[in-house]
Amino acid sequence: MRETETLYGKLCGLDFVPNHVLEIMEHLFHSGFDVWLVGGALRDFFSGQAPKDWDLATSASPSEIMRLFPRVIPVGIQHGTVRIHTAQGDIEVTTYGKPGREGILADLGRRDFTVNALALSYPEGRLLDPHGGSEDLRHHLLKTVGNARSRLNEDPLRILRAGRFLGVYGYRIHPNVSAAVKDSLAGIDGIAVERIRDEMLKLIMGKHVEKAFEWMRRCGVLRKVLPELERECRRNRRSSCPFDAYRHTLYTVHNSPFRLRVRLAALFHRLGQKTSVHGAGRRENRSLNSQASAHAAFAVMDRWRMPQQLIQDVMILVRNHIPRNTLRWGGAQLRRLLAAVGPDLLEDLLDLAYADRISGNCREKSLEELNRLRSRISVQMKSRPPLHIGDLALNGTDVMQALSLKPGPLVGEILEQIHQWVLDEPGLNVRDVLIDRIQAKYGGISQNK
Repeated sequence: MRETETLYGKLCGLDFVPNHVLEIMEHLFHSGFDVWLVGGALRDFFSGQAPKDWDLATSASPSEIMRLFPRVIPVGIQHGTVRIHTAQGDIEVTTYGKPGREGILADLGRRDFTVNALALSYPEGRLLDPHGGSEDLRHHLLKTVGNARSRLNEDPLRILRAGRFLGVYGYRIHPNVSAAVKDSLAGIDGIAVERIRDEMLKLIMGKHVEKAFEWMRRCGVLRKVLPELERECRRNRRSSCPFDAYRHTLYTVHNSPFRLRVRLAALFHRLGQKTSVHGAGRRENRSLNSQASAHAAFAVMDRWRMPQQLIQDVMILVRNHIPRNTLRWGGAQLRRLLAAVGPDLLEDLLDLAYADRISGNCREKSLEELNRLRSRISVQMKSRPPLHIGDLALNGTDVMQALSLKPGPLVGEILEQIHQWVLDEPGLNVRDVLIDRIQAKYGGISQNK
């Protein structure tokens, strides 16, 4: 630690701090406690980005904080951390105990990376930077506070945080950190899966996602957190082609829009595939590949304990990933795709297909084909095809009355068959026409029910 007067840097002011955060700082200060703005808000501010999370460090104890503020959540009270709830958002406040400079310096000395070991005083708004974090920010460099191996062993999640900072901010990771990661990999096994998930989802949404994954692969992290993708890389390690499955996957995620379910689908869309979808493979091979990728996607997302709705959405996108050579698709095949995906996920599916194409070869031809498919889909959607069973001109009651059936699974099976007829020929979606057809096909079964 540098013990010089330059620990207290330039007067930055507090003009960028929102009022609800300033009010908490003011209340703590006038109650006789030191209070500092710390953490990611300063890192983002000095990086030229809008701060998102606001964290404070103070000499007030958790019990004193709970006495001063009406709505306090003891999220990590055993570590001296509470969360003050406000109408504008929650503010995390950590106690460092001993008042004055010694207390805040000890707090910053326990932090993970130098870019996070910054503090801004209240009310002066003067920067405290004992570990050179502002200099590292200027050089876009990620270094640990103190010994890298010690910092990572204290909390192995910091390994994934390093990858996330690379993916989101594009930081260069100091060689000492990368070397320490390779020696600390065993600690990842003890991290709660929810913490791994949260870091990975933030990383996936970064602008530099492909660099982050490649760094994790080189350091051995990928084998711990996403072995399915790491196996793809090992399977193609002798390939000189820039479009092997592993690298193609990273490019596709990078080229996807910043929507989580699209980026997850991009990450998983080639996972578990056994045959190429870029060659002259048969339609059934493409279907089997998509199913295999969907199963692999489910395994990862279930392991990460992700929300069920997000799992279902991503699996739909992966399972119905649009292959090349769609120019031969007829209207029925197109309507079946729309029915399988649904209107809410349609734009995501097309964006995934676009990212997939610009991440491979034969771009111009395949992009032209995709644009034509998009136009055809637009025409189909304007015609309002019956994409769901609920869009049929009859319902389960009509089926039971027409065939003298009792409620049961058979009614649903017949409705599903009717839906397939109507997807083939939307003009059949007339109640009397459909009743005539089911009576002709299923009329004999009523005698056995």
